[in-house]
Amino acid sequence: MLRGGVGGFLKNAKTATGIRATIGQRETRIGISQAYVAIARKLGTRWLKRNIQLWCEHLLGLACKSSLSIGSTTSLPSSSLSFSSTNDQLLTIRRCLHYIFRLTIGTLLSEPDQITACKRLGIVLAEYNNCFDCAMDSSKEEERVLTSEVHASANASVVCLIEIGCIALQVDTAISTVFIEASGVLEPIFACLLHPIQSVRIAASFCLKCIVTSIPSLTTPLVDRCLSRLEYMKKSPEAINGFSLCLAALLSQCRHSQLGIPFAKCRQVFNLAEELIKSATQTPRLMLRKVQAGWILISAILSLGPTFARPILPKLFTLWRISFPRSAEETKTERGCGDAGSWEATLEARAGALASMSILALRCPELINDELAKKIIVPIETSLSTMSMVGDLLLLYGVRIRSVIQLLHLRLFTLLCRIPVSRFESAINPLLKEVVAEITLSDNSQTTQKNSLCARQSFLSIGGGFGRGIEQEVYLEK
Repeated sequence: MLRGGVGGFLKNAKTATGIRATIGQRETRIGISQAYVAIARKLGTRWLKRNIQLWCEHLLGLACKSSLSIGSTTSLPSSSLSFSSTNDQLLTIRRCLHYIFRLTIGTLLSEPDQITACKRLGIVLAEYNNCFDCAMDSSKEEERVLTSEVHASANASVVCLIEIGCIALQVDTAISTVFIEASGVLEPIFACLLHPIQSVRIAASFCLKCIVTSIPSLTTPLVDRCLSRLEYMKKSPEAINGFSLCLAALLSQCRHSQLGIPFAKCRQVFNLAEELIKSATQTPRLMLRKVQAGWILISAILSLGPTFARPILPKLFTLWRISFPRSAEETKTERGCGDAGSWEATLEARAGALASMSILALRCPELINDELAKKIIVPIETSLSTMSMVGDLLLLYGVRIRSVIQLLHLRLFTLLCRIPVSRFESAINPLLKEVVAEITLSDNSQTTQKNSLCARQSFLSIGGGFGRGIEQEVYLEK
């Protein structure tokens, strides 16, 4: 599982690019995962029940050691968003381990035994949390360098958090005592929202969303807790990102719950998001995180439907207006302004604003009238104008802004797919030029990421229906 090979069995699979070798490693790990499941089934439910601690610690140990054996322990800044073949191998191992957990703990054990397994996973998660320091020193301006132990524990923590969330969904309300007790599992999960690795913060948010799905009465207390922690730790980039992701996950889950959430809480969250966006430029070190957090929270509120969206529209229009230039001509004058950091935050803000428009069109189509359509057309035209000068921006500011540019592309095209063509007829010509360039340019890295144009056989098919949380993690890390 760790090496991705059995002795010299795959010795001849290597090529000049290493593509076949990577595929061979993936297939080997999938086969070993199926062997783990077969062994557990052969040993039986009684053995698994008696050795649940050994089973959980062994599988999570594989996740931890894989980070070391694959070679991802190079010290990187905590803000690094690179996605390489090393990350792909780690994600494959996570999916394989999740497959093993679901087909053993999720199918062989009874509900009381699954609750016991959840408690055991919480204890192990608390041990992994000791590998990083929760106390952030907000006075330090330099990027924190992460050690190999933090990377290794992060990989295991993600697997652990996803499994706890899946157990909570499966057992439903019977698991409430695990998360309500003072010495329960909730504290180590909440601590993961401060983890220096973003994938752990995303997994913790997903886990808490699963918990409130099973125990809706926890939604409002957790929202209050996130709001208070954001106010108390507003100088920590990890806290801003982690607690905003958690708030967005909790709010998005409310529309599936009969209990819902008090309207005043959504207004409080929107006021916080508005403050984050407007105050982003005051602290350059936190600018990107504040912009991301603000628009994530606004999109989560809009996903609740027209009842929650209609009262915030006037202020939302103001936030849209300050996020974009006033015209496409003004966009061209921005080319030489600012530095890489300011451009990264600016493009992130525009992508977030486009995402909120897209959510509004999807969840509240009855609110898209002629007046609102006029407010949307200017952001569309200015975004297309920005895309037309991508080459110049990359030449001036480097590859640091490439991922944000790709995100802007994605948000714009998603928005255009959700509104009638008649709403943006004036932007058809530049849009067609951009679509042609998007598909045909040989140096466009996004062309290789059009998964909808690929055959489904290329998809990693192990446990096909279980990994929506992991899929979200892959998408966000890219």
